[in-house]
Amino acid sequence: MLRSSTYWRKLRREIEERIVSVTYTADFNLWIQKTAQLLREHRWDEIDIEHLIEEIEDLSKSERRAIASQLT
Repeated sequence: MLRSSTYWRKLRREIEERIVSVTYTADFNLWIQKTAQLLREHRWDEIDIEHLIEEIEDLSKSERRAIASQLT
């Protein structure tokens, strides 16, 4: 049975998402570079949104702790 091009595009996107997610846990610096590149190129569907949100939230917590420690 032949598959449609939509099927193959969806499958490719799913595989790429898994690769990006694995990269996050295996090589954080590579993940950061790839995510920045995808953001610059507006390739929204390929961004590892779940981990990006987690990192932004963690950055916010770090900033708050740094400010609090400077104030005390």
